[in-house]
Amino acid sequence: MKRWFSSVVLLSLSVTICHFARGKGSNNDEEPKVFRGGLIAGANFTQVDGDSFYGYHKVGLNAGGVVCAHFTSKFGVSMELLYSQKGSRGSVVYLSPAIGTYIERYNMNLNYMEVPVMLHLFHGKYDYEAGISYSY
Repeated sequence: MKRWFSSVVLLSLSVTICHFARGKGSNNDEEPKVFRGGLIAGANFTQVDGDSFYGYHKVGLNAGGVVCAHFTSKFGVSMELLYSQKGSRGSVVYLSPAIGTYIERYNMNLNYMEVPVMLHLFHGKYDYEAGISYSY
């Protein structure tokens, strides 16, 4: 129950501060904004396939910036630059007749820079996105 609650709290704190607004600015006499920028902050819950520790037990930071361009009221593109922490974490308790109980701990920390480029299709109040991402 405690893990579930902490996961919900972390997901609630994961926020993207980028407003993909379309249309006029705050004053109706203004032109529509073509470029927008924002900050991204959130959390990653990750695992690594093949390391025999199953489950999303590694929590990492996901932060960066985003620039959005609206070409028409229906079409736009965005590019982000993100720092992302990923990896795996686990522990196993062994019972040995020779040395007794011991715990094996495993931590894998991976730091990524990601550059996703997304195409946006705006339809009503929905924003459909598709794109590619380069990670290093």
